[in-house]
Amino acid sequence: MDVAAGLALLVHSINFIMPLYLLLTGKAPWKKHTAWFFSLFVFWLLTWANPCYHVVNGTVSFHNATVSEVFPSVLWIYFWSLGVFNGIYWFYASANVRLKQPLHKLSKLPIFQKLQETSWVGKLWLIVPPYLCLFAQWTDMQATGVNMLDLYNPWFTDSNYTVWLYQPVNPYFQALGDSLMLWVIAAFVFRTPWWHRVLIVYLAFTLFFLEAWRYRTILTALGILVHYAWNFKSKEAWKPILLCLVFGYITLFATNNRWHIAHRNFDEITLNPIGIGIEEALVKQTNNFVTDAALYKFVSDSSGIHDLGQSTFGYSLYRFVPRSFFQNNDKGTPPIIEAQKQSIGKTGEVTEIGAHTNIVEYWFGFGILGSILIMLFLAMLLAHLNFDLSNRKNRMSIIAVLILVFQVITRGFTPQHIELLLFLSIPLSGIWLLISDKNSTIKTVD
Repeated sequence: MDVAAGLALLVHSINFIMPLYLLLTGKAPWKKHTAWFFSLFVFWLLTWANPCYHVVNGTVSFHNATVSEVFPSVLWIYFWSLGVFNGIYWFYASANVRLKQPLHKLSKLPIFQKLQETSWVGKLWLIVPPYLCLFAQWTDMQATGVNMLDLYNPWFTDSNYTVWLYQPVNPYFQALGDSLMLWVIAAFVFRTPWWHRVLIVYLAFTLFFLEAWRYRTILTALGILVHYAWNFKSKEAWKPILLCLVFGYITLFATNNRWHIAHRNFDEITLNPIGIGIEEALVKQTNNFVTDAALYKFVSDSSGIHDLGQSTFGYSLYRFVPRSFFQNNDKGTPPIIEAQKQSIGKTGEVTEIGAHTNIVEYWFGFGILGSILIMLFLAMLLAHLNFDLSNRKNRMSIIAVLILVFQVITRGFTPQHIELLLFLSIPLSGIWLLISDKNSTIKTVD
């Protein structure tokens, strides 16, 4: 085992031991700090547990890159960035401040107050738009030759009929699947009619699985389970633990079977949570660390050149500009994506070579100081999400943040996160503006 990397891992563990102490001693109730604890759990998987596996097992290379020599350097970047993240979060959270939601102010305007008095408007917003999202995606698929009758036919098992390979005619129609996640969760948070919950779960989850959109499957399940976990008493620790186990099983089931379902090889579906092996299920699915290490080594070998935020912020500015405005309809490749490919000698799509953590994305743009400062800013935002859980609209806001946090940490590419935020804002805006606080109250327990 590399002693330097082992020492860095040991020191980095402080970033998780201290929050765990605050949780177990009751100084940081998990209900009040849901987003923080969730983000730390994801960070623990990607920046401690996964690196621990590679350090202990003596991993040397990743694809065509020799990465073991930079493991300590990457781990120290993790340590300082998360150390500041935790410190700033706890400093602001201890002050018990709350973010003033702009949507809450808008909802008090006379026009929205009148709409909220008409309860059927809010009910329609919860029920009709999710089917419109599905219809938009179905229409886009149909335009590329996908037969909707075959899509939902369980007896249609042609393995060559792979929906996940289709190229969308309108990418924004496909992106509405992100909005659909929040609408499915809202069906449970606001207790829409049982028939709607059953139908929308069947239609949405079938589409997510057949499109191989694993993150949509996992995060939709997460939102529903977190809503129910908030209803448990703080002393009933076994109930949240049970839900964590259920969520873990759903995650592993989606990981094990995503390609079997996408290829319609239904007879190969396995209920064994580690049917593809522990290494495949738990290590390769959280392998951001070696991708980070490869990029770090590439930049270091290139005289430490950073892109000064061109990928993180610059590319975000014209991501939504139609391709027709660019020469040959080509927007170009963001520097971090190009560097990612070159770092391991690949020329294929990004999905073939893994993803970075957000920490190393910020480091690629501005170095260690930039990573620390941006993590400081994110901590300040999370610390202000001290919302009253007796309001269903507040619950939806926090769940939207959990979805965004997961993608931010596991997929270090800010332009994608901004797009996700915009599509999550569609259902969330209507929920805040069209549903009254009276119809959003829910009984909570301590």
